[in-house]
Amino acid sequence: MLEGEIPTLRLYSWDTPTISYGYFQNHEDFSNVDNSWKRVRRLTGGGAIAHHHEITYSISCDIHHPLVRQSEHLYCHVHNAWINALKEISIHITARGGQRPSHKDKWCFKTLDPLDLITEDNLKIVGSAQRKTKQRFLMHGSIPLRAQKLMGGSGLEHLRSQNLPWLETCEQLLPVFISSMNMEIKKGSLTEKELNLVKTLKISRYSHDNWIKNRHYKLAHSNIQKIS
Repeated sequence: MLEGEIPTLRLYSWDTPTISYGYFQNHEDFSNVDNSWKRVRRLTGGGAIAHHHEITYSISCDIHHPLVRQSEHLYCHVHNAWINALKEISIHITARGGQRPSHKDKWCFKTLDPLDLITEDNLKIVGSAQRKTKQRFLMHGSIPLRAQKLMGGSGLEHLRSQNLPWLETCEQLLPVFISSMNMEIKKGSLTEKELNLVKTLKISRYSHDNWIKNRHYKLAHSNIQKIS
């Protein structure tokens, strides 16, 4: 979420089964979960997600971008784009609608909010979250290829009754998603600046237990944005 960077859409996967805590969640609430799952803490709130065999997406842009003026509008806009994209592989889902739940589970996919995308069986299939800073806006989400019993919800492979390779599935979904978002996309990769920043943030904050367990950790560098 660097100031001044161009709007960026990323699709990525996880090479190790990992649980991401929502920003405000308590690490101790997951003490009974198998330690074979790595732990990380997100910048966004909401429930925990068990990341394994899934498509993860993120959209980041300047806080003054027109789409960010109403974050709920962007939430709907992005989810509608995923509804259209998933139709491309014969998966039909819809926004849940209705009222906000009175109780929220510690797992994201066991809580159904009005803007969440669900299957005909009322199981969540796309869960997203947002975060704003003074300069930047982030929205990211999880689309499981395989349902994870640990966290509930459904998976694309269950809905299609077949294996769905990650790269091929992304290549099928992405053109429709981009068209539905009315975006022009220029393919790119992480810059040297971004790669250096990833390494620095990992060392200085995100790999530390103080961050993962307590979300407290002071950066070892006073101005991370000056790294080149």
